[in-house]
Amino acid sequence: MGITDHGLEKLGEVQSITYAVDEGESVSEDDLLVTVEGTDESLEILSPFSGEITGWNSEVVEDVERVSADPTGEGWLIRLDREVGQEADA
Repeated sequence: MGITDHGLEKLGEVQSITYAVDEGESVSEDDLLVTVEGTDESLEILSPFSGEITGWNSEVVEDVERVSADPTGEGWLIRLDREVGQEADA
């Protein structure tokens, strides 16, 4: 999961990224995953479904510019696997 171009426009320059969860942690739908602070706004990224955190990108904490430069590539934020047996909304 990452930030869309529209989200980046609203944030302004990314200042900091704070993870609210750890790898291996189970989360429920709408749990807070990540807070991204920008010069114009803050963005809270919530879990779109119940599942398990399978990874988070520690490199963007050290180098927040990665998020702006390549939000769907090297600037990814978190990996979340859907809970087994849970179906996606149609």
